[in-house]
Amino acid sequence: VLNDLLMLPENNVRSVGVSRAVVQVHLHWPSAQLNETTQCWSRRRSIMVQYVCDQCGMGVTGMKCAKCGEELVHDHITTDDGQTVAVTKCPDGCGKIKSPMCCGTDMSCSV
Repeated sequence: VLNDLLMLPENNVRSVGVSRAVVQVHLHWPSAQLNETTQCWSRRRSIMVQYVCDQCGMGVTGMKCAKCGEELVHDHITTDDGQTVAVTKCPDGCGKIKSPMCCGTDMSCSV
């Protein structure tokens, strides 16, 4: 069962309450082998995006994709008329949304 859990993205493994240390102890794997096995976890791990309203200070932290559970990332797109629009997108390509707004303007993003 623990071998199967290693194939899941890190957030899914954590959701069932299994840490890297538990996997290492139960499989008797050296740390180097566990690190190689979990490289995909590190690549998929995102930095949590935080949006804050410059006018009132309201903030939003930690938006996740409803399809795959990955943490959404900040990006910009350029419209056909040349305007730059802030978006928040899924790193796995599930889709993107307009970034949050507050007090009539886009919230500023910090990572």
